[in-house]
Amino acid sequence: MSVLTINLGFPLKVYELLILFLILTIPFSNSKISVIGKNDKLFFLLLSYFLMYLLISYFIGLYNVSEISIVKEFTSWRHSLVFAGLSKFFYILIIFIFLLVIYKNRLKIDHIIKIWIYGALLSSLYGLSLFVFLPSNSTYFRAITFAEGNFAGSFFILSIVLATYLFFKERNKIYIGYIILFVVSTLQTSSTIALINLGLYFLFVFSYFFIKKKKFIFIGIPLIIILIMFILQLNYIEYVIFEKLTSNEFTPQTYSRFDRINSIIIALEIFKEYPIMGSGLATYGFFFPLHENKLMLFAEYGIDVLSYKRIVNNVYLEILSENGIVGLIIFLTFLIYMIGIFITSNKNIELFMIFFGFFTILIAWNAYPTYTSLYHWVYIYLYYKIIKEESYDYRKC
Repeated sequence: MSVLTINLGFPLKVYELLILFLILTIPFSNSKISVIGKNDKLFFLLLSYFLMYLLISYFIGLYNVSEISIVKEFTSWRHSLVFAGLSKFFYILIIFIFLLVIYKNRLKIDHIIKIWIYGALLSSLYGLSLFVFLPSNSTYFRAITFAEGNFAGSFFILSIVLATYLFFKERNKIYIGYIILFVVSTLQTSSTIALINLGLYFLFVFSYFFIKKKKFIFIGIPLIIILIMFILQLNYIEYVIFEKLTSNEFTPQTYSRFDRINSIIIALEIFKEYPIMGSGLATYGFFFPLHENKLMLFAEYGIDVLSYKRIVNNVYLEILSENGIVGLIIFLTFLIYMIGIFITSNKNIELFMIFFGFFTILIAWNAYPTYTSLYHWVYIYLYYKIIKEESYDYRKC
């Protein structure tokens, strides 16, 4: 369980409660509801198509699961298909409404980014305090203020990107301090995919400062020192990346890799059974036990992977298996549109950095538990607005 979480029959994070409160107060607001401008309609239209399809997929899931014999029963009401599907749908619905609220209030993008940075700063400082109180192998040590290390890792990568964007834009050296602090927090999460994205970030920034400005020493040297220090102290290269990704032995480090390979195989098996519309929203965990024959590796080590509800841990294959090729096409259409607005924009270093952040989300989703993370969608909205506001055609309309 992540910190800053309140249990109201179902665990809700503080920011989720604040969003719900904000949404519930909209009808009582005196401000006029802004009409979506013609330049922004496609962004919200594509998201609404995906949202509507998820609702259809929910009912598809109810039908498909009723037709099969579930091998493993999940007794908790929270693990019932009715609740699992509805909660997933409402998470996306709340995110969609929240983005509309941001759009409606015409909040300045730089203001939103700075709020993000300050929140990341508090989270990072909390993470540093865990060095004193918790061992480095503790789940809470890795997760910091999140539910797990992968959530925290992707968040701090995006925080690094946003701090770098503001540094390029404002040339304020305080952002270098923020970047270094967020790098430390990223390393603390021990998230393999986050460390890969961090390596790509270093490559991007160092290349820019070396080739374009030749002033990489100002930002490069401190980051290199921090990186080397943590590699030597926590053995990231050997244990977190190389052993996890390359070793053929079944160890605590390689467990997640073997587990995700099995999850991917089963996701593809489910897709073969329901290729067009998918098995239904949030149904993967219910179909997983039907493919127990794929889990012999875990059985050999006495690991009961059916003792809890399973997830794909890959957003693209999650959508493919649960929502079929139709759902994946709708989702990819939105992502392709988001890439296209960058390709046709008036590019500069700030926009390249913002696009890089969007790119890290696309990478992270290859080993990420869900596409319902609010901060991912807030970043995608920020990316969209920044690109659009830098576009000559958008400003002219």
